[in-house]
Parts: sequence; C-alpha cells; structure tokens
Amino acid sequence: MLDLDGIRDPYPTDLEEYKKKLFKENMFNTWESDHTPINRLHSDMRTKKCKAKANKYLPVSDLPSVSIVFIFVDECLSVLLRSIISIILTTLPKHHKKNKL
Repeated sequence: MLDLDGIRDPYPTDLEEYKKKLFKENMFNTWESDHTPINRLHSDMRTKKCKAKANKYLPVSDLPSVSIVFIFVDECLSVLLRSIISIILTTLPKHHKKNKL
C-alpha cells in the first residue's frame, strides 16, 4: 500500500487478513489498486465507426480547454493518483494549465 509520500509499505505478515481489512474500508480491492501501475494506459475502446464520426466533426487538436474537478471522500491514494495521472497522460499538452487554489 502507498503512504502519503508514495512509499510502498512492506507486505504484512498475514496478507489475506490485511486484504480483507482493506476491502472492508473501501468496499473494493484496495490491495489490487495499490499494486496496479499509477501510469497505466488503456487502449481506445471506441469502434472504427465512432472514431471516424468523432474526427469528422472536430479534430481533437481543436477542442477547447476544460476544467476537471475531482471529488474524492476518504478515497485510497492510489485511486486518486491514477485518476490525475490518467488525465495528464491523455490530454494534449497545449490544454494543460496551472491553476492556483
């Protein structure tokens, strides 16, 4: 499991009990989430017809910038990090902007 500094905790002695404890806290397989690469990418799942239709109307490079808001309440760190990294890796760099909070 990752702590707040992104450092992986050592394996607990009773791994199965630890996995059950994590599952009860988050109601999903937190162990698997914590051990899935943060920067994993998925292939484009759209059909050829869908891709052709989307490209016909507006090239991706011409899309406007948008704001993205993540709302997480008591979420495990790996889910939050994977979501943020996914947006960064799948968005054109020209659309990246730094905002001060």
